[in-house]
Amino acid sequence: MFPAVAGILSYLISLASAQDKKRLWGKVREKMARIPYNGYLEIWLQRVTQPQSIGLEFSSNEPICQIVNGKSVALWEDAWIANKALKAALNASKIVVGSLADASEVVKPEEVQLFKQNAWIY
Repeated sequence: MFPAVAGILSYLISLASAQDKKRLWGKVREKMARIPYNGYLEIWLQRVTQPQSIGLEFSSNEPICQIVNGKSVALWEDAWIANKALKAALNASKIVVGSLADASEVVKPEEVQLFKQNAWIY
């Protein structure tokens, strides 16, 4: 549900003025912050609030969000792995191939299509 809602909100809020966009996304973040233990939601909130046209700073304790913000954090527990080459291959910072600032303000249907196609599995 989060990807679809993020897409809808991103489109509706993109129609607002620059000052209103920041205010509206701030309200959305404030409301969603009340939902505990939901890293998946935080990932989508980061996606919709950090494009350059929005310009909001997004901080989160979610490891994927921190990796996108350029921090080096462990995504998986890998202390038990002795092989250094394998540890290097599991470096999650390599999954970030672009900047959120360069992302489109509006979430495109292609971004959520994968979630829609596989929803029946869950």
